[in-house]
Amino acid sequence: MSGPAAPVAGVAHLWGLWPTLVYLFRLESHVFAFAISACLLLGYFPFLVLLLTFVEHILHWPGAAATVYTGVRAALPDDPGLESFVLGNLQAAVAAHGGTKALSGLMLIFSSNGVFGPLEVALNRLWSFAPDRPYWRNVLLGLLLASALGLLFVAATLVGAKGAEVLVLLPGLRGLPPPSLRLIALLLVVVPFSFLGFLLVYWGLPYGRVPLVRAARSALAAGLLIHVVRLVFLQVWPYLGFRHVYGPFFISVTLLVWGYIAALTTLAVAEIETRAPASGG
Repeated sequence: MSGPAAPVAGVAHLWGLWPTLVYLFRLESHVFAFAISACLLLGYFPFLVLLLTFVEHILHWPGAAATVYTGVRAALPDDPGLESFVLGNLQAAVAAHGGTKALSGLMLIFSSNGVFGPLEVALNRLWSFAPDRPYWRNVLLGLLLASALGLLFVAATLVGAKGAEVLVLLPGLRGLPPPSLRLIALLLVVVPFSFLGFLLVYWGLPYGRVPLVRAARSALAAGLLIHVVRLVFLQVWPYLGFRHVYGPFFISVTLLVWGYIAALTTLAVAEIETRAPASGG
């Protein structure tokens, strides 16, 4: 190997990441990642509508709703127009009547099946499991996983909201504004709950036996790495020029690209684990 790629390849070989880079530049990786991202985009808004409806109209807990909005704001790039558009439409959808909630539920079911289908096939390829799970079983498993991940998200929201109420009692934090306290509380719960969510995916989704220890190892790595990648993406986003290139569609493109990057990150962690030494589980 010679030319500009040689130093990159040398560093990658040094860290054992060259096969992962090769995998990430294979066509099937990008097909899987874009399919996953498209369905995540379809399910993102309906899921938030259902979650906010639950905490606002069933639990009647304004603090939990404020925690959700804080999390949404923290996950978006620093763009006032983008934040106001997403949060404004989210609030309007939550305030709407039951028909919107029913449609959100149907879209969430449809999009969850679309996410877990390509994700299962990608993980099966990485673990050399064949054949893939039959379609109807993938649909059922997708509904179970979507429900479990939804419950985890609700639990993280409630724990974060309660954590913000506890943090305000601490002497060193009493002077902080409520949004800052909610953000700190979210940061404290997001990694452990992300770990549990990735564990469900890495262990339960492939159509074969993945040792629990190896799935847990992948989940811990993905739970940490995905947030690092998100912070990098938020810092780079202003320089991508999506608002100027895509006009009114820049919000959808932003969410689609982030989902694509997150999907590739999830697959990259799984690829590394398949080459790691086997352990108990």
